[in-house]
Amino acid sequence: MWEGHALGNPILGDPESIKSFNPYDIIEFLKKNYTPENIIISVVGDKISRSVLRSLVSGKFKALNILVQKDGNESIPLRAKKIDHIHLNTTKDTNLIYYSIGINSLHRTHPDRVVLFALSSMLGEGLNSRLFRRLRFEGGYTYDIKSSYQLFSEGGILSISGMSNSKTFPDVLKGVEIELKNLVYKAATQEEIEIVRNRLKSNLIFNLENPELRAIRLAKLESWFMRIFSIEEELDMIRDVTAERIKDLAVRLLSNGASLCTAGDSNNIGNINLTI
Repeated sequence: MWEGHALGNPILGDPESIKSFNPYDIIEFLKKNYTPENIIISVVGDKISRSVLRSLVSGKFKALNILVQKDGNESIPLRAKKIDHIHLNTTKDTNLIYYSIGINSLHRTHPDRVVLFALSSMLGEGLNSRLFRRLRFEGGYTYDIKSSYQLFSEGGILSISGMSNSKTFPDVLKGVEIELKNLVYKAATQEEIEIVRNRLKSNLIFNLENPELRAIRLAKLESWFMRIFSIEEELDMIRDVTAERIKDLAVRLLSNGASLCTAGDSNNIGNINLTI
């Protein structure tokens, strides 16, 4: 999806790039990226004074306080590229297809990010989602199906992934196509909106009970927005999700089509046709 951008590179690299590394490259990478201005420390738990915390941090991270030379290279703009279908062959004897459908999405500070959370929840998160009901519960075409999202600084991805029998895979694609179009042409009911809102609210509140998740939330907010949103602010963002906003976002996301990647048995899947 992101040819020419760092996000489009394999995360494990390739044999040539790995062989080219040397200790100097690793040290230089650390110097450029693991620096005080790039680190946020979030503490949740027993009360600790600001002075004691500052003393602990400065003592433990003093070695990172080094002079850094910025290379001045400009980042490459993130532009999604539509790829109709990539298939990864397997040498194992299997009749299963593992699939992932990718749709170019929002960056992590986008004002409609909470609408994206709601759209994904309604589409494919949980047993009551549209995709699961149609393709697993009613049709029995897939063993598993879910939607998820990843947000980056310059863009993001909305993905639909799962596993099915290769013979029923065309039915899976047809069902996904129908439900993606329904996001545009079939508005969410008020009941669906309330279910999604309550699910997002529950996730937010329940995550506050876990100190680790609370610390991660605070660190992300400080890193992404340079401020901390109050719980009431975040609840207001959830309350502002409407069927019309979900539909408008779906129109924007689906206007560039989707990319499909499959792995497994390719003998029986026939022609791939995913038209949005």
